[in-house]
Amino acid sequence: MYVNDDKLTFSIAPPATSPDKTLSTKPDPYSQTTTEDMAILLQEMYECAEYNTGLRTFYPDAFTQTECRQMIELFSGNQIGRLIELGVPPGTRVGSHGFFAFL
Repeated sequence: MYVNDDKLTFSIAPPATSPDKTLSTKPDPYSQTTTEDMAILLQEMYECAEYNTGLRTFYPDAFTQTECRQMIELFSGNQIGRLIELGVPPGTRVGSHGFFAFL
């Protein structure tokens, strides 16, 4: 990964693994998502927090604008100092949780 600063350039070798081909995690095909789904969810959260629309449009009785703002604050508190945080200008607010992130 390179982010225009030689001090922040690094690489990680892939781990050596020996997967157990007899093991099945039996993923639920109805409990999966796509990156597009996650992007839409984050956009709807942002619109709810900023404009009182978004999630509130689809679930008017499930979320308040304040609750959407609290969700954004929770995501923004997860600072790890690498990954997406390295690729944005200093001072840019970045939030992430689990496998997704937003700017």
